[in-house]
Amino acid sequence: MSKFVKAAVWAALVTGFALPSADALGKTATLSGRVSQWAPAAGKAGRTGLQDLGKKQWVKGEYNRYSSGGKKKTLWNKSGYRTKVYSGNGSRITKIHPCEEYDWKPDKCTAWVKVKG
Repeated sequence: MSKFVKAAVWAALVTGFALPSADALGKTATLSGRVSQWAPAAGKAGRTGLQDLGKKQWVKGEYNRYSSGGKKKTLWNKSGYRTKVYSGNGSRITKIHPCEEYDWKPDKCTAWVKVKG
């Protein structure tokens, strides 16, 4: 274990900060601090998670699965501030793309982020 990793673990234990879970070690994309999407989620390579971090707009997470041949799927979170939702399990998630949804205007989205599998 490197000195940096040992120091980070020690600092986390002393200060009470949580270390990242296995899910947190996948890919995460965040848009302007208002929506966050990650994969894998809930310990499964075939799930993605989406959290609403803002208080104004609905959010969505667009994603692709290995078996879908590039067909875009959408996971909506209309539950409100700080809530999380998860996709159903399926084949491995290959790309994620979180967005804020706007009526009568284009949605604001990140660039597509590849998820290694």
